[in-house]
Amino acid sequence: MYIYKSIPLENLFYITSYVLELPFQATLNGNKSNYEQSLGELYVRLFNIELSKLIKTGLNNGYHDEESELLTVRGKINLPRSIAIRCKGKNSIACIYDEYSTDEYLNRIIKSVAIKLIFSNISIDSVEINNSLRQNVSIMDNIAQISLENISWENINFNKYNKKYKTIILLCELIVESLFLISENESNNFKVVEEKLFHKLFERFIRTFFRRTYFDINVSDLKMKWNLNETYNFIPMMHTDTTITCLNKTLIIDTKFYKEILGNNRGSRKFRTDNIYQIFSYVMNYKIQHSTQKVAGLLLYAATKLSLEIDIFPYNCRLGDTPISIDILDLSVEPSKIEAQLKQIYTRYFIDDFIF
Repeated sequence: MYIYKSIPLENLFYITSYVLELPFQATLNGNKSNYEQSLGELYVRLFNIELSKLIKTGLNNGYHDEESELLTVRGKINLPRSIAIRCKGKNSIACIYDEYSTDEYLNRIIKSVAIKLIFSNISIDSVEINNSLRQNVSIMDNIAQISLENISWENINFNKYNKKYKTIILLCELIVESLFLISENESNNFKVVEEKLFHKLFERFIRTFFRRTYFDINVSDLKMKWNLNETYNFIPMMHTDTTITCLNKTLIIDTKFYKEILGNNRGSRKFRTDNIYQIFSYVMNYKIQHSTQKVAGLLLYAATKLSLEIDIFPYNCRLGDTPISIDILDLSVEPSKIEAQLKQIYTRYFIDDFIF
């Protein structure tokens, strides 16, 4: 079964498993019987499996501040509020105390994502999964919801006490980042939703692969400011998909997923102008801010059937004195060959020194 133009279903499970650090065979065996499921449905299925496992083993408890009006003192007294209460003729005292319960940060994220999924534009065709997801949410009734828009995912740390949360939190991050990419106008367009979900998964896969495969490099989704002399509050920061640094070399990768890589430019087939502008801006701003570094840019497209027929990749050029390359990653081959292609990219930039 092939979906997303040229990508076998098994490879979709492989990429998902790799990003979420799940055993590939377990993911594949649990889902491959349903060839018609979408990527969104796969996310829901995996999320519900992880949530069910978490609830079965027991949600972690944690301390958090609670403030209540009590008849006896507990913890610290909120004096201004207590005085206001007494002025109203009540005999209670406003107290702030530590409460030990499951209403802690990671559980709040998970519950909020679960509710987001239930009411999102991702269709859940399986009645069993829908009911199970709703039942799991009902078990978390005492846990508060939080806003998912401003979570600092990079600041969430895992240790021996919460390591069982790692997979589901990684999945939460992937789901949240994907869903917030989808506008209200696009929410009812199934193809657009699926392509944006896959684009985010593809971006994360590239970053995760280099981070887990090579230990002598620094891999990040770098945020950087524009090289401006003044501060402009409404100019957003640049946010690269993947930035790899090794000694004095830096490679900035911008991942893309389109039905067709080449666009129509006044009747002729050309690379997409906005993609070129974007990677060029990343590289030029990085070079100005890191003058001692050798910097290159790479537009990396998930291969489609059409792109596999074009014998021009990798396409290397220099814009000014800046090396920019455009390449594809063939996702129609077996997983070991997908990894081999990524290793070739590493060799080309950081060992052979061909591009720099």
